[in-house]
Amino acid sequence: MRKIFLFLLICLSLVPAIVSAQTSPIPNENIYYYSYTCPHCIRVEDFFKQYDIVKKFNIIEKEVSQNPANAKEFYDFNVAKGISPDDISVPYLYFGGQSIIGDQNVIDFFKIKLNLADEGINIVLPQVNSQKASLTLWAVTVAAAADSINPCAFSVIIFLLLSLLAIGARKRMIKVGLVYIITVYVVYLAAGLGLLAAMQWLSPISHYILWGAAILAILAGLINIKDFFFYGKGLTLAIPEDKKPLLEKYIKHASLPAAVILGFLVALFELPCTGGFYLAILALLAAQSTYWSGVAYLVFYNLIFVLPLLIILLIVYKGVKPEQLEKWRQAKRTWLRLVMGLILIGLGLALIFLF
Repeated sequence: MRKIFLFLLICLSLVPAIVSAQTSPIPNENIYYYSYTCPHCIRVEDFFKQYDIVKKFNIIEKEVSQNPANAKEFYDFNVAKGISPDDISVPYLYFGGQSIIGDQNVIDFFKIKLNLADEGINIVLPQVNSQKASLTLWAVTVAAAADSINPCAFSVIIFLLLSLLAIGARKRMIKVGLVYIITVYVVYLAAGLGLLAAMQWLSPISHYILWGAAILAILAGLINIKDFFFYGKGLTLAIPEDKKPLLEKYIKHASLPAAVILGFLVALFELPCTGGFYLAILALLAAQSTYWSGVAYLVFYNLIFVLPLLIILLIVYKGVKPEQLEKWRQAKRTWLRLVMGLILIGLGLALIFLF
């Protein structure tokens, strides 16, 4: 058990470094991105043909309006350089480490290279926000930490451990508990990866997705704050009551196969509790990161998400009674919802004003 926790702590310490590094798809070649339907690109193409620019400067041309692979590469390339999706446009030249946007800028750039330039030419380079990667990491960390303390997640594993201890299965408790937690982790991660891919496929409207996620996060935050004052009254973000008998059925089985099914069902039914955080972070990653750096963020997010469940499993194994934990959960659940609500609202506002 100690080795497992040591391994998870090592993973948690390494992932932020991997994420902050954000291995990016920035090429070594000189690449020119353009579109057949762009009149500005046609102007650049005429200039290229007149002076044989492509051959002289060894430029790779990639069309983005009719080639999905080139379009995805172009999007990831810009995001990796810190350029907002709203500022991505063609014609776009990447030459010698410089990003040059716009027909006149590209033409002026090569006029200088060919000694054809008039005085006073000013090439405008895109502005790169170097703080976005740091802000994204902080947003992912804070959201994951807040998401991990939701009472829904605590209640299921506490009742599972109670059932295992009731039949005197302390040793089996570790195996069943770990299988349950790993299943929750894998299901959440797989769902996140699928949604991230779908959102990045919809990159042309990523700004609207981000705003929609921000509004949903704020609404979820307000509902959680309402529960601090009027718990259980009106709309509540919790596991649906009609699903609880099904969960109890697999909790009572307390076997390894039952733990897998339980983990899958909990990950599915828990979405009302956790969806606000997850959707907001997925929208942020879709808009501000490449797919593979988004994968690293999600691995990190879900490790933080299941960490409290691992801690609960460990302290019960060491002798703390699950009844004590359930008593604490009942006493603190409104305060936990208040914290979640405030962070959800803060996250929603950050998505609107900072990203």
